[in-house]
Amino acid sequence: GPPSYPIKESKFVAGKRKKQNEDDNDPGRRLDDYEIKHNFITAFTDAIMEKDTTGIPIKLPEQTTQAFPSVLHRNTLMKDRKDKKDVAGSLFARQFLASKPVKVVDDKVEIEATTSSIIHNSPEAVATFVTGEGLQGNDNINVKDEVKKIHEHNLHKLSTMAKEDILLEQSRLITSMDPKLVELLQNRSKKSSNADSIKSVVESMEVEQKPNEITASSDMDVDIEEDKHLHLHDNCVHNEPLEKEKLQWMLAQTKDNVNSTLENGESARFGFEGQLITKGSDIPAHVGLHHHGLEPDAAGYTIEELFILTRSSFPQQKIIGLTTLAHIFDKDHKDEYRGKLEPVIPILLDAGVLFLLRWSLDDHTLAVIGSSLHAIRALVMKEEDEHCLDKISSFYRGYETPSFEPAVSITEFKESEKSQITDADLVHNDAILGLVRMDFLPRARYVLSTCHIGANEVISCLKILWRIGRHSLQLADNVLRCPGLMKCIIDNFLPMSWKSLESEDSVVQLHGYPLWEAMKLIRILCTAGRNITSTFVSQFELIPRIVRYVALSPASLQLPSERACKLFRESLKTWTLCLHYGIASSSFDDYFSIVMEKIRSLYRVSLFPCQMGSSSRIDQLLLSEFIRLVEKFVKLASIKVEHGKSVESKMLESSIQWSKVVGLVDVIYDCTKKWLVEFTKCTEDSVTEEAMILLTNSIQVISLFFEGLKHQNTQSKNVIESLEEMENFVDNFLSKISNSHIFPCLLQSFSNLSYKYGDLDSQLNEISSLPRFLYAYPCNHPSIVSGYCSNFCNTLVHLALSIINFHRGLVNKFKWLCSHPGILEVIKSFTTFRRTKGGISGYLNRSRTHLSYNLVKLYNKIASIDDHDLSIHCEIYQKMVLIILNEALRGDEQLVFDLASNHLIERRSFLSGNVSYDEDTLGNLFAITLTATDTSKSLSYQSNFTKTMDDAISHLQSIRGLIIRYFRKDSAMLQKSTNLFNSNAYEINSLIITCAHTTITPLDWMFLPLIDLYNASLNEDAIQDQKKSDIVSQETKNVVVDTLRLIFLLEIWYPSYMASIDITAKIARISCTFLTGNDLFLERTIHLYMEILLRLYVQTNQLSNTNFAAPIPGITSYYDLYVSLITQYDAVSFGDHLFAVFILLPLQQRCDGKLRHLVWGEYIGIIRHLSLPLNKLLFGIDLYLTPNETDVALINKYLRALIQKSLRSTWSPILYVIAIHHINHFIFDGGDNVSVRQEMIREIRRHEGEEWVTDILRYIKVSENCDRSLMISTSIPPERETLIQKACVPIST
Repeated sequence: GPPSYPIKESKFVAGKRKKQNEDDNDPGRRLDDYEIKHNFITAFTDAIMEKDTTGIPIKLPEQTTQAFPSVLHRNTLMKDRKDKKDVAGSLFARQFLASKPVKVVDDKVEIEATTSSIIHNSPEAVATFVTGEGLQGNDNINVKDEVKKIHEHNLHKLSTMAKEDILLEQSRLITSMDPKLVELLQNRSKKSSNADSIKSVVESMEVEQKPNEITASSDMDVDIEEDKHLHLHDNCVHNEPLEKEKLQWMLAQTKDNVNSTLENGESARFGFEGQLITKGSDIPAHVGLHHHGLEPDAAGYTIEELFILTRSSFPQQKIIGLTTLAHIFDKDHKDEYRGKLEPVIPILLDAGVLFLLRWSLDDHTLAVIGSSLHAIRALVMKEEDEHCLDKISSFYRGYETPSFEPAVSITEFKESEKSQITDADLVHNDAILGLVRMDFLPRARYVLSTCHIGANEVISCLKILWRIGRHSLQLADNVLRCPGLMKCIIDNFLPMSWKSLESEDSVVQLHGYPLWEAMKLIRILCTAGRNITSTFVSQFELIPRIVRYVALSPASLQLPSERACKLFRESLKTWTLCLHYGIASSSFDDYFSIVMEKIRSLYRVSLFPCQMGSSSRIDQLLLSEFIRLVEKFVKLASIKVEHGKSVESKMLESSIQWSKVVGLVDVIYDCTKKWLVEFTKCTEDSVTEEAMILLTNSIQVISLFFEGLKHQNTQSKNVIESLEEMENFVDNFLSKISNSHIFPCLLQSFSNLSYKYGDLDSQLNEISSLPRFLYAYPCNHPSIVSGYCSNFCNTLVHLALSIINFHRGLVNKFKWLCSHPGILEVIKSFTTFRRTKGGISGYLNRSRTHLSYNLVKLYNKIASIDDHDLSIHCEIYQKMVLIILNEALRGDEQLVFDLASNHLIERRSFLSGNVSYDEDTLGNLFAITLTATDTSKSLSYQSNFTKTMDDAISHLQSIRGLIIRYFRKDSAMLQKSTNLFNSNAYEINSLIITCAHTTITPLDWMFLPLIDLYNASLNEDAIQDQKKSDIVSQETKNVVVDTLRLIFLLEIWYPSYMASIDITAKIARISCTFLTGNDLFLERTIHLYMEILLRLYVQTNQLSNTNFAAPIPGITSYYDLYVSLITQYDAVSFGDHLFAVFILLPLQQRCDGKLRHLVWGEYIGIIRHLSLPLNKLLFGIDLYLTPNETDVALINKYLRALIQKSLRSTWSPILYVIAIHHINHFIFDGGDNVSVRQEMIREIRRHEGEEWVTDILRYIKVSENCDRSLMISTSIPPERETLIQKACVPIST
């Protein structure tokens, strides 16, 4: 066993183990504890002692009339030597004490200028370094006298020397001195030669103007070469020679003295507010937009220059760069640069702007930190998107939000794969995830808790956290689990008590005040998942804080009115969102009195007409949020009754009683009836969006109440009384809506906006690493502008469905909802809608999808009981089903599955519709089949049409089973969507809609079973034995037949809908049938439907749109598919004519030449089996003949096939005609290829006597009535004979 004695370890190991044990603690708390333990602050402050200045006399400075102190020079001698013992300190200190102020007389500064000319008779005039200045000699020696004696001695010495001796001594002295010192002396001598220049400087410095008369002048534009004002005083410090080229920047720039280096285009220039500035704009220099860049005459900053500023070591420059970038980001999000610039944000992200902003956030200056937060917020978050999401949250299922995660998600990678991705690659693929990897969250915690940033900076930081929370569940969880971050936010910005705040301008910081931005952050994080919500409720006491903010009116919160209202509303939204998961349901009993008090205030509200004041409309919004809270309480109570013991274990915390819910609903029910009466009598001018939202939410509560009442079993009300109350409600209130004046007006405006869907193109370019709504102002999107009307209609239809499910006798009371002209016009406007392309922007149309679904459900519900007067509208509702299947986004899988399985395949819908094809088209589609041999016994096309249609309709049940199996493939997503659709609170794990970039089903979803079978057949032989393969083959046969029947029905009944699918994709998907089994295509039913569909697709108006070179979704390339088809045809086709048409179809002259090279080259052996006669080709032979072939290599392959006898007219009639036609036109009309043509003619003449030689030389045109379908002349035309003779001259010689 282990030893019982203690193991000795080093201090290093002990410290390391202790550090590991402390890793789980809060880093901030450990830092605070460490400071307190070691008493750093107190130890430092205790060591500081204040200097005792009580014994030092206080001396006032000498009064002077100067504006600035005098400049001290070294030649200022100390006058008073008597007080030397009392004076201590440096030479400068003594000179300063001895200096006198310069007098100012008559506003002119009198400056004594010393001449620099050398006066040989005055020793004071010699250079200062021989005057003895600064020397501290003996007091008994007079320095001036000694200097004078030395000077006189030198003069006497020089007077006795000859001129040659003086020059000799001078040269000897110079050679013994340092050359640099000699140069210095010579320069000083030159400067001192002009004493008058100093006098001019003094005169130029005189101030002769009064202060109020000084004006700005442009006299600074002078040339440095001619400027005499830059001569400096000899005694001034740094009196070096002037470097004029370095002083050029001091002059005002003009276009004449600017040397621009931008040759290949100009970079965009921006102002401080992000506005574009043209290079030639007339902006004065004092604005501050001119700088010393490559173009100093041009105002504004380029992106490169702004990047330089953000990397500057001066805080002011960094702030300018960061602030300007923030304005640029905001304007680019609003699309203000459209038509002027390329999208700015994608370019800057690739350039690494996010790294610059994150590095700036680590600065120690608060102003730089704040500017960095503003810039990051402007980059990653589009303000208009948040406004739009807030508006959508009031819609039906508006709390479900899309994930703002890139389409190619890196969060799904393994940890080992993530670690290999560099930061630059990560930002390129996912900017938000890259920002989180840069440790933004710990830095945000530090900034919010320690740096004491201002109000705007706090808001920007919270908004950045919004964007991170909307990214995905993983990042939302990272925000919650960042040490100390959420605790800091809740403690500082969601307190339970605070001081009164009249306005935001009255405080510098918002710490200690409740912020609606912080509450919204919690709501966004709660949207991500159930566990996050549970953590907030249990650990951070979220519900008591919410109740603290909503218990009283917003005016009692001691906050600015706007902030108080937003905090009130966000708190209610967060409470409601918690109830979506069934969390905090016990709060219903805890705060029932508060909720009841707010609901009772509805009695005092009048909606139509309402008071148009802003306060009244805000109150309506707040009350509507309370009604939505009650809605969730009602749903939770009904779930408990509905499921009973099956979910009892999951509802231990829930104590909502149905009897208490009834009390709340009764108040809402009474108010709704009053508001409906007002609604039917009001005019369009008196309707407000806030009033409609309040009415809509009230109707939704009643609808959910009726659904829950169905499961009560007379627990609270008598069933008969409930039925009578419903009848009274429908007859006296709901039915009168159809006859009101306002309802048709709302529908008309709604449909007018809906028609704009088709004309609305994406305005913004998609940023792959930073998803956003592709509209500059998404709140102006038609589906958002008309959202309140759409939501009202949707809730009304949902109420009708709830009542019909409870009381089937009221079915006829709601027929007006399905046949109302306004409703039908709205549906028609929906059918003109084009599929949304571009990221998550399709989420804006979700309310339209929900309304369409409920209308279809109501129509089919009523039509199944009594379809009188409704059958004429069957076709438009059936088209609506198809539209929803194509447009529904992730999160609505339940809607798609329900429509596809229960409403797409209905006998009523196919029998009531009219076929959209004329007699000629039907005659072509259902003519004699390709396999028929006895034309006399063939049926007429009407009989074939009737027979085929009866077969398809008789198998509707099997087709429906196929659809159900297909739409159930992703069972996990379907179950999640079902829980959201039914509001199964205790089964919902997240309200974020993942993979929101794509629709649930592709446009050609009806063909996908064939693709799946083809993919499965690729590995079938390797994984299954022959016996099992036979079983699967039978199942495969049923799937193929039912799929072809479904496609046939949709093509015949809804051709306009099917026309939106690319014709090439249709042909490619149908051809996959040949690859699903060896001889499956030979089955009679499959062969029949494939031939009908092929005839439909090769009509003249559609065949011209084929493009086999274009990419096809779901297929790697058509070239690879075509190779598989050729191989399959060669193996198992048995010369089938239908298969041959599919092989010949891509060989048209207008199609990709690679496919023709493939058949005539590598797969030349297949030609022998393509025995399709010309009269059975489903389209004209001209598609293979025009334009004439110009590819020499392909012509050579045609000729080689004839020479090698691989191609014969009896084997391949169509290919034989094609080869003869193109060879003939090339050799006789081939243009400039003379030598190649002559060589071909000589090759053809070498095989004289062959049938194909005669056909080439005598070919005129294609004719089905002639032998071999070729019209041949009796002899070779003369012009051709001449060409042949010219080509054969070398042979004869």
